[in-house]
Amino acid sequence: VSALLQFARPREPEWQEVDLGALLDQTARLLQDEMATRQVKFTIEPPPAPVMSRADPDLLIQMLINLLQNALAATPAGGEIRLAGRATQDGVLLQVTDSGKGMSDQELAHMFDPFFSGRKGGTGLGLTVVYQIIEQHRGRIEVASEPGKGTDISVILPHHDDFASAAS
Repeated sequence: VSALLQFARPREPEWQEVDLGALLDQTARLLQDEMATRQVKFTIEPPPAPVMSRADPDLLIQMLINLLQNALAATPAGGEIRLAGRATQDGVLLQVTDSGKGMSDQELAHMFDPFFSGRKGGTGLGLTVVYQIIEQHRGRIEVASEPGKGTDISVILPHHDDFASAAS
């Protein structure tokens, strides 16, 4: 229901300074038990030095949880999921990588479409909400996936200065 509400009426971001490392740690804590129960190795790679960004932390956590839950659904027991973040020349990079089943070209082409799901029981709203949150933050998403080899999703959010000038 919350995904449908976010899709139908996205809430406005509440901008604040966000510590990327703390955001990754908080997200990882929310899902570590589920990862352990499913016997998936879950690693987190926070930035080596503090990285601050202007963002809505709750929306970013929601976005990361949606990406990680999709990765978990695609990854069998014994597989691996990695959550990483760092500063780059382009901005702030958030990355979810899994060793799961990967996606076909058709799944890749429609993965952000509302109500399209590549898994049984999926609502098809999780990645649509992810895309909305990235747009609200004026970011972009890059996806690399190959059937049988896993998926790598990179979310790039603009630098603080880039965002401030785009918002005005």
